[in-house]
Amino acid sequence: MTPRLLLFLSLIGVTVSIIIGGGGGGGYNDHSDHHSHSDSSDSSDSHEHRPHPHRPRPPRPQPGRPPRERTNCPANWLLFTRPEGNWCAQVGRGLVTLQTTNKLQAFVATLGLDQAEAQCQALGATLTGLQSSLERQRLAEAARLLAVQYDIAEGAMWVGGRAKPECTSVSACPDSRNSFYWTDGHTQNGTDGFGWEVGNPMLEYHYLDHSRGISGCATLVFARSGGVVYFWRQFVHGLLDDIWCNGQARMYACGKLAT
Repeated sequence: MTPRLLLFLSLIGVTVSIIIGGGGGGGYNDHSDHHSHSDSSDSSDSHEHRPHPHRPRPPRPQPGRPPRERTNCPANWLLFTRPEGNWCAQVGRGLVTLQTTNKLQAFVATLGLDQAEAQCQALGATLTGLQSSLERQRLAEAARLLAVQYDIAEGAMWVGGRAKPECTSVSACPDSRNSFYWTDGHTQNGTDGFGWEVGNPMLEYHYLDHSRGISGCATLVFARSGGVVYFWRQFVHGLLDDIWCNGQARMYACGKLAT
């Protein structure tokens, strides 16, 4: 074989090798494309099945708390439990200080209705009504203890009760428990607190001075003994009496809302 023929055959072999190598490269690329497609598909699948992020539930509405019961009263005041709001009450007394021979001495004096109301207002209160017989009894007991302390045999205590405008006589309002009302703006105007002395309220004019009007204001009678009142034989401790509104009493009872 001639050298030229050998060179020719060698060139043909190199050419065939190059072609075959290119085909292999093409096959590799096809394989790479296949993997690339598979990866894309897997990525798509994983995206489709990815769980949604957790969203916190809105808080459930809580039932409202009931308002706090108001039970605070100033020191030495009584607490009365009432459905419409608790009530504080205190008994005060008329008090004057006189200079004796060698010392100042306190005496219990009487005071009028307006003076009693002013004393209550100075305490942020007003003359109190009585919503129940229990309230009336507790105030009468507080007055009795003051009577023992100041050596008072008996007397009357201003409370916030007035005759109804239409009740100008007993004949106009024969039902004694419905002839008066409470003036403190809080006490319910029922009949439970109106416990009167026998024969009262009389709703009468003053026997000496009719200009004083009818006995249209209420007081609570007290006795140091806690029993029968000596001065008014038919009266007993812890019941109401009607007197003229410009009269005098030894004590008074204030009331205000608890805090």
